[in-house]
Amino acid sequence: MMGNSERYKILLNALQWYSGPAQIDKAEEECAELIVALKHFKLGKATAQDIISEIADVEIMSKQMQILFGEDAVRKEIDRKLERLQKRINAEKKLNNDGKDN
Repeated sequence: MMGNSERYKILLNALQWYSGPAQIDKAEEECAELIVALKHFKLGKATAQDIISEIADVEIMSKQMQILFGEDAVRKEIDRKLERLQKRINAEKKLNNDGKDN
């Protein structure tokens, strides 16, 4: 299995070789392909492996976008959104069953 530092080097190399604008276009394309694959999966026209493959493509492009737009800023935003999600879940649990897990 590839280590984080080797992965990072490849991601950075791709950004430098193809350019940021080209990789933004590629990220859009990969996200669209995941959307289509998920829709096909719900209809029984795609397999879990199809989804896994598209998730991997999106993850690779997402990592490049994080490098391009600022990894620290993205991490902070992820933390902020995860905290907001947890608050929403807690509030919904309280409304639905006073916090009792089913």
